[in-house]
Amino acid sequence: MSTDFRKQMHIVKERGTYRIFHEVTPGYTVSVQASESHYCIPRKTLPRPEDYDAFEICIAYNGEYINPHTIQGFPEEYCDFFYEEGREAGWVTTKKVQEIVDWLRTHPIYTPREICLYCGRSS
Repeated sequence: MSTDFRKQMHIVKERGTYRIFHEVTPGYTVSVQASESHYCIPRKTLPRPEDYDAFEICIAYNGEYINPHTIQGFPEEYCDFFYEEGREAGWVTTKKVQEIVDWLRTHPIYTPREICLYCGRSS
């Protein structure tokens, strides 16, 4: 059984109703956000991560945010949550965030895959 990512979240910065959480996996940092300023459900600033049904997330490797479409082997079903041109995903359910975190935990080394410069899809 995997560790619930919400149990490992901690507040990095909080200013008014804007709050940033981070959850770390080996090799990757998964930025998991939830407040009235983020794409989450509910779109409110609540006291605990367990109070949310969906989150906004980004993935970083070695301190640099990356486009998940470039991660070798990263499942297409997870890529679909992320904007093609960017690195953010909004309104990702707790279950899917857990699946993404679990996948990253078992694939700790970032291996880029080639991306078509014309269509943005991986080869």
